[in-house]
Amino acid sequence: NLTPLGVLASEPTKILLARARIPTVSSIASVAIENAFYTASVLVVLIAGTWMLLQRADVPPGLEQIAEGILIVIAIAGAVGAWAARTRPAVLSRLAPIITRLAGRADAPADAVREVEARIYGVLQWPASRLLHVTAWEGVFHILAVAEVWLVLRLLPGGDQITVTDAFMMESAGRFVTIAFKFVPYRLGIDEVGSGAVAAVLGLPTATGVTLALVRRLRIIVLNIAGLTRLVHVR
Repeated sequence: NLTPLGVLASEPTKILLARARIPTVSSIASVAIENAFYTASVLVVLIAGTWMLLQRADVPPGLEQIAEGILIVIAIAGAVGAWAARTRPAVLSRLAPIITRLAGRADAPADAVREVEARIYGVLQWPASRLLHVTAWEGVFHILAVAEVWLVLRLLPGGDQITVTDAFMMESAGRFVTIAFKFVPYRLGIDEVGSGAVAAVLGLPTATGVTLALVRRLRIIVLNIAGLTRLVHVR
């Protein structure tokens, strides 16, 4: 959130913090696996939200084109994911020799890379109960996000008629912006434009969408301050 590095900063940071408690191989694999589950859950949210949005008769042509583009990208991502699950390409294993040369530590890094890859593909053999457990947590995340949007909109002037469906569409649009523009620190200006446009489609004042974006950014800033304070304390 604080830097333009996006996932290039956030995911390695998770690994560094996690490996203080678990082995490096486990921390890398766990972050990669969680990202896979998160990505799959986001695709489901985007598909549902985009479909609902396209049912609106008053969707501007520009926003409709963006929605159709999202569906195309999701279809491609789903096809690539299905292909990877079926063929299990040894992408990381092929990169292992390069990582070994860069690390200059004989075969240790290469072996670790292969183990990470094996653990990632090992998810396909997980028991159904474990898959459902992780999926349920991802679902809780999205439910709480929609609940946050619904609560904020209901508290704003004129929010008495806000439905859960409206909140879901606002959240799905916000989730797309979060992913597509993660490289922009705090997505300054982008959240407001996207949220305002979707609010207008839903028949709400543009200012309502902008206010929602500002409130959610305030929440992110508060959490960032708490997280950085904790991080400094731990270090």
